[in-house]
Amino acid sequence: MTTYNTLVTSITELQAAETVTKKLLGSLSRSLLKFVIETGDVRPVNMLLGNGENGKPVLTPMNFKVASKYFHAFLPFVSNWNEASEYIDKSTGKRIALKFGSKNKKKFEQQSVVVAEWLEVRTNNIWVWADDNIQLEKKPVDWRKMLTNACTNAQEKGDLNIKDVLECVCASGIELTDLLLTIEVNKDVIGAEVEPNF
Repeated sequence: MTTYNTLVTSITELQAAETVTKKLLGSLSRSLLKFVIETGDVRPVNMLLGNGENGKPVLTPMNFKVASKYFHAFLPFVSNWNEASEYIDKSTGKRIALKFGSKNKKKFEQQSVVVAEWLEVRTNNIWVWADDNIQLEKKPVDWRKMLTNACTNAQEKGDLNIKDVLECVCASGIELTDLLLTIEVNKDVIGAEVEPNF
């Protein structure tokens, strides 16, 4: 049975898991950079940014985007950035794992110095880098779409009729006289000449 206490316990467990994930990814982001620069083996980064043994992505969409940008900024390897960046940068298209391939020999030595300097500061990790380098865009809320969907769902799934929906609209603070005036003024646009369906 679901109770307040079981919900609070679940939320607390989720919060702890998020904290562990953030801490682990922070530590891993440093270890991976060091390992790749020292060995030239980029496979662990590709594994992190790809799918796990269960075929599912290792990272959540947001962590994947941040990690992809982080490793792309530091690692001097050829990658499929152009293909994967549409999802990473714009959140459009299909999620494609960012994969690093061969070493970029021209940039490797220079980037090795950059990585070494970055890792000299023990607190530097993916989250410090993200705070300085990633601007999160907030998508504008499409209130018209949300309200339209809410009204549609209320009628189709909630079994409310038009009278119930309009009562809810009026309960939100919209005056009935304002609603009627708007319908009258815009009747040619909204098709208000249709008979009421109460």
